Amino acid sequence: MSTLKVENIAHTNNTASATITSDGYFLPKAYAFRATKHVNTNWTSGGGTGTAITFDNTSVYSAFNSGFDLSEIGTTGKIFIPVNGIYRISASFLTANNNNQNQSYVTIAFNNTTGSGGAPGTTLQNCYDTCVLNSHTFITLNTIFK
Repeated sequence: MSTLKVENIAHTNNTASATITSDGYFLPKAYAFRATKHVNTNWTSGGGTGTAITFDNTSVYSAFNSGFDLSEIGTTGKIFIPVNGIYRISASFLTANNNNQNQSYVTIAFNNTTGSGGAPGTTLQNCYDTCVLNSHTFITLNTIFK
């Protein structure tokens, strides 16, 4: 029987792909982020009808980033995945209805930040919820993509 004693498993360019903890646990490189949008007053509809919702927090209040390029999340709503693979996206929104429109429409899109259609090539998940006048609706979306 052989024993391999290492602390890190890395590429030849010293990019770590996994770590062995001092307790012997194998920790593969994990990619994840949590971003939030805080609006103190005057709630918005994201960017407006058919426009991406942007996020203003990626580092405090439980937000974090491990490996993603979030350089455009505050301006276009885009995220850039670090490596090819299978990813799970979860999102939740609290919507308010203060006019006669009673529909909330939220889409998780792939390679697209505009449009309110449901184009199969770019739409990962749609949510159409009814929001009663002068009330709030909590919307959640969950999907995976490759």
